[in-house]
Amino acid sequence: MNDTTNDSRPIIVGIGGPSCSGKGAVIDHIASRNYHVMRICQDSFFRIDSPVKTRGHTDIDDPAALMMDEFAQFITSLRDGRGARLPSRGWTEDFNVEITESEIARRPLIICDGFLLYIMDKLDDLFDARIFIDVSDLNILYRRLKRENHLLSLDYIYDVVIPNARCNSPRQMKAAHKVIDGNQALSEVTAHIVDYLNSDVLSPHLKIDMDKDPWPVSFGTLLTDNGWHPLKDGDLKDWCKTTENMAILQAGDELKGNTFTYRQVTSGAGQYEVRLNGWCNIFTYSNKPTRELGRY
Repeated sequence: MNDTTNDSRPIIVGIGGPSCSGKGAVIDHIASRNYHVMRICQDSFFRIDSPVKTRGHTDIDDPAALMMDEFAQFITSLRDGRGARLPSRGWTEDFNVEITESEIARRPLIICDGFLLYIMDKLDDLFDARIFIDVSDLNILYRRLKRENHLLSLDYIYDVVIPNARCNSPRQMKAAHKVIDGNQALSEVTAHIVDYLNSDVLSPHLKIDMDKDPWPVSFGTLLTDNGWHPLKDGDLKDWCKTTENMAILQAGDELKGNTFTYRQVTSGAGQYEVRLNGWCNIFTYSNKPTRELGRY
């Protein structure tokens, strides 16, 4: 584990693990309650097309499916406290989101998740702490099918996802400072990771507090996690305020745009929450249309 006593640069923590091991859900739970935590998702660095074919499938679980050099350069820039750009989501190769030096200063604990974080030497040393969540083949299958909600992906999971996980996990587990059993409940996995970081990795001013409520979002806020956040008064987008869309919110249903999803807080009318859509890993909340899609 790297020395984390140097307060002049951000701390970079990796949480790796196979598909559906729970790594992203853990970080969402942490980052949505601790503003000083920034989530970075390796999935943003998927290539538009994977060059690898496995058993007749386009293999997006192979290291060649990711822009590894660009990912390494990006993490290096963050580690040095310098601004950097990354795609808001995978399969675009459009580096359309900027993380500024001032944003890094506000969020000096950067937690990265990815299924291939420790697959090569040049990535290992970028992380001050390397955590790996291991999970059974059965749970990979069950959770992935539950997430995608259809059986069409069953062959891909069986032919590609699970074999790749078994192939890549030993090297990554060996590189990790801490291996967590991901077959436990999400709350237990989160507690183990938070306890480890608070006791063995983080200085007092960076410690994680899971008793906090999710922090509020206003126009200009960079969202990096997929947790629900309360919206500050007056910062519901104009797009949401049409008669049709307000009817959806007031009925208690979620209103989903191309980048963000909204809902009314059950405890009171006129109060709303926002989160990133599942396909978008990072984006700044504003009243402007999403640049790449022309919607909200």
